[in-house]
This record gives sequence, structure tokens and C-alpha cells, in this order.
Amino acid sequence: MYDDQSYLAHYGVLGMKWGIRKKVDSPGVKKAKENVKKTKKDFKIESRKVNLKSAFGVASKADLEKLESTVREHSYAKDDLRSTKILEKLNKIKKSEKQLTLEKEYQKKGMSPDEAAVAAYQNIRTKKILMGVAAVAVVAGGAYATYKYREHNIDKILKSGTMLQNVSSDGTLGVRDVFYTTDNGLDKIKYRGLYGYVLKLKEGNAYTKNIEILSDIKQASPKAAEKILGELYKSDPNFAKVLTNAVNNTFLEMSPIYMRKVKKARQSIGAGIIDKNVYEVFNASLVDHGLVQQTATDRYLQELARKGYNAIKDVNDSKYSGYGAINPIITFDTKGKIAVKSVQELVGPQLVKDAVKGNAMVFVPQLAGYGGVYAGYKAGIKKFDDVAQSKIRDNYVKDYRKKHPDTKMSNTEIYRMIERSKNK
Repeated sequence: MYDDQSYLAHYGVLGMKWGIRKKVDSPGVKKAKENVKKTKKDFKIESRKVNLKSAFGVASKADLEKLESTVREHSYAKDDLRSTKILEKLNKIKKSEKQLTLEKEYQKKGMSPDEAAVAAYQNIRTKKILMGVAAVAVVAGGAYATYKYREHNIDKILKSGTMLQNVSSDGTLGVRDVFYTTDNGLDKIKYRGLYGYVLKLKEGNAYTKNIEILSDIKQASPKAAEKILGELYKSDPNFAKVLTNAVNNTFLEMSPIYMRKVKKARQSIGAGIIDKNVYEVFNASLVDHGLVQQTATDRYLQELARKGYNAIKDVNDSKYSGYGAINPIITFDTKGKIAVKSVQELVGPQLVKDAVKGNAMVFVPQLAGYGGVYAGYKAGIKKFDDVAQSKIRDNYVKDYRKKHPDTKMSNTEIYRMIERSKNK
């Protein structure tokens, strides 16, 4: 022990960090987190039930609607947790003039004080994110953003001589009037290894068809395909009715991400709006050959062909099915433009090798190298989508308040009540 009073020392465990306390959640945040966990558990339980029943072909519409309800309640729980954290943060700081001004504006629109505070905070933060995304795109040269812009807005020409691939259980030299294919080398491996492997197990046979493009094929950009869908919806009342039924009755792909997309699509088409959400759900549902969907599919593909197109990108396999395909294509009206050059049965070691490669490509993140630019771009897209959805919610609430001027419910309570009642 040192007697020198100028010597300062303390005892402890090597590596111990002093003065740092573990963060303790407030009662409000703790309760909100517990609700998130509960609703997530509910979703998992219902998801397992539906998957099991689907495997035996006995899943009913009521089962699927119950699953959708758990997805919705889990989404609400996460929104409530986010709002609780924002309110607690705002209560600990001095609010800016901008925050206070926006809160007053939102309260005039019927929001409760808490709703207005959260909405104002998110409004300010959204604008900052969008400005930041723009800045990142400029600094980084906008390479990835430019690529995504071109992919979404500019039609693609599949040149004469290009070799396409189709995987199916049909070993003939023919293809259907509408068939799924790809021109991308990596996608070809995925489809041979993953889809081909599944076909081999279920059907007993799997074949690769190598198809040559004899005359240029025009693939519609997502923007053009969405625009044509909107025009057809407005000009053809019968198609509008069938499209609405198709969107409201689609229960393909039971992932939470896709079900949230379906929810947004139903909100949009319920308001008479044909946007990206409606188009993506409709596109992803083209694999459904039920009477309602097939009627809409046939009419839509006829209109695309009339506009000079022979292909569109398969949204389901590029975004929702798990394949993460780069350019999965749905082709149609290609008579005289393509020819099947060869058919090969998928067998033996090569099929196993492709299956291993395909699984590796699916489960290894493909876009990690884009770093901050990609993350910023995705954040920006999400914020634009959030803004669009908030406008739709506002319209629902405004309409309800007109019919029920004496209601004491908050905007959130009104909107959730309307959403919950749709499945009753």
C-alpha cells in the first residue's frame, strides 16, 4: 500500500469499464417491447399453422386472413414502440420551433397531442433522410442510384441471338404461350439448381430448355408496365373490377414483407390508385392460374402486346419468392420470335452442383459491396413510400371524420379500426 498522498489508484477487474451503466427501459418502452414480442410470437404460430395446412392443401381463406391479421398487429406493435421512444425522447429535450409549429398544424387536422408530436418529429426526420440520400448520391457519383433508375424507367431490348433458359418438367421442344425464363447467367444456375431440384423431387423429371431469340424482344420497364396497368384500370371497368378482386384475394407468398406489400396495395386500390404497390402484387400473382387472376392476367398481357411488348420482369422472383433473381422474365406473344434449340434433362452430379451454387447465391448477400450508397438509396425509397402511404391513411381518416364529426378517437385509432374491420 502506498502512503504517498499524491498517488491515485483503484482496484478492479482488468478491462472493466467504469462509470457505464446498463440502459434501463422505461415502463412505457418495456410494455411496448413486450407487445412486439407477443405479436411476433402470434405471427409465427399462425404462420406455422398455415404452412402446415398448405402442405396438405387444406388452408382456408379464414386461416390466411387470420395470419394476415397477426402480421398487421405486429406492424402496429412496432409502430407503437417507435412512437413511445420518440415521445420519451421529445420529453427530455427542448423542442425546436419547427417541431412546435408542425405539432400545431397536425393537431388542427384532428391528431391528438401525442400523435402530432410523433408525426412532426417523423416529418422533420424524413426530410433530413431524403436530403442526405440526395447528397450521398451526388458525392458517390450516383452510380447505383443511376443503375436502379434506368432499370425501373427504361425498357430493355433482348437482342436477337440471345439465349434464354426455361426450366420445367416438360421435355418437349415447345414452350407455353406465356412462359418464365431468364437471360442472366447467374439466374440460370439458380433456376437449374433450386427450381430444377424441386421439380426433380416432386415430378420425377426436370428439363432445361435453351431458347434462342430470333427477333428482338422488347421487355417493358416496371414504370411502363405499371403505367399500362393504370391506363387499363381506368379505361376498362370490367378489368378494374377483376383487378380489384385479384389484389384483394391474393394470398400467394406468406412472408411478412410480401403481406405488408399486399396490405399497401389494397389500401391503394381501395382509394382508386394504381401505384407501384398494386403493380407489384398483381405481377407477383401472375403465377396464380385461378379463374379470377387468369382473367386479369390474359387481359393485361394482351394490352402489353398491343403496346409492342413481349416481356416483363417477374417481380415475385426478383423480390419476394426468395430467389433474388437479377432478371427473371415473363415472356408472352413471342410466336415467330423465339425457337427452342435444345432440351436437356437435369440429372446426376451436375444438378447437385447447381443446387449447391444456387443455395449459396441465395443465402449470401448480393449487394454488400454497395455499402452506404445502397443503404442510403433503400432508406430514401422507404421514406418516399411512407409519405405516399400516409396520404392514403389521411384520406381514410378524413372521410371517417366527415361521417362521424363527434368521434373522440385519435387518427391512429380510426385508421386501425377501419383496417381491422376489413377482415370481419
